Amino acid sequence: MIFLAERSPSSMLQSATADLARAVDLIDIAVQDLVKDRLTDEHFDKVWTAAEKLCTLSGLDCVHSPDDASSTQGSKSTRVRRLPARLQDSVVLETVGDRVTVDSKTSYKDHVYLPIMDTMQGELSRRFDTAQCGIMRGIQALNPSSEYFADFGQIKPFAEAYKANLEDLQHELYQAKRLVERMGESGTDSTTLHCKPTTLIGFVACLARYGEAFHELCRLGRIAIALPVSTASCERSFSALRHIKTWVRNSTSNTRLANLSLLATERERTLSLSCEKVVDAFAHAHKNRRIALI
Repeated sequence: MIFLAERSPSSMLQSATADLARAVDLIDIAVQDLVKDRLTDEHFDKVWTAAEKLCTLSGLDCVHSPDDASSTQGSKSTRVRRLPARLQDSVVLETVGDRVTVDSKTSYKDHVYLPIMDTMQGELSRRFDTAQCGIMRGIQALNPSSEYFADFGQIKPFAEAYKANLEDLQHELYQAKRLVERMGESGTDSTTLHCKPTTLIGFVACLARYGEAFHELCRLGRIAIALPVSTASCERSFSALRHIKTWVRNSTSNTRLANLSLLATERERTLSLSCEKVVDAFAHAHKNRRIALI
């Protein structure tokens, strides 16, 4: 029902070339869809129908409302749980084992569907509030490949959050945009000299040569590079560690283990390396070696 887009916000936020502005747009669409689906019965009917089909395919008894002709007959009644006597005069804020009986379509909506929709909407609103989304849009506006590149209106919330001089920043943005437009077409490495930057890192590296002229912009650029971090790289490294540190390598040093983990995590970059160049570099660095490298 949600995130029916070419790329989901989670994949955008975890990618190396994160498109934060589009991720914010998708989040806004998701929140609007949640609000719309919660207020209308059309989406709930679809969820209820899908639940019925899943129960039928799984061979489970689907509980209907009592007035439904296909209602399950002879269902066993469960014992109603009561509060212990010592808690009768107390205000209980936590569950004591009593569960609401979901035995009809109405109770399913009140006790399952609506709480889940409210939780999803609340979590999205809490994690992506207006201030955070403004910062994400500002970071993306510093990317030369963005359609809002160097747009002061997009960058202003980000600059205000980190107390930048807005007047100086406005002049620096205009000059930086003109500087990028005058550069040649980008080559294989967007951070090399005289190459037009196409990424945020390339843009910051380009401005670093003129740090005194673009003081505010360089500072915001360094912050923008460090901010959009996630746990994706850490999770990848922990997953790779299970396959690297086996009982055979249990006594390996931390330095060697870190190097092996880096090679395994960045597998695509590792496979693109030339073994001949690595051997030549090792032979040149260790001229007194006793091993014949053939």
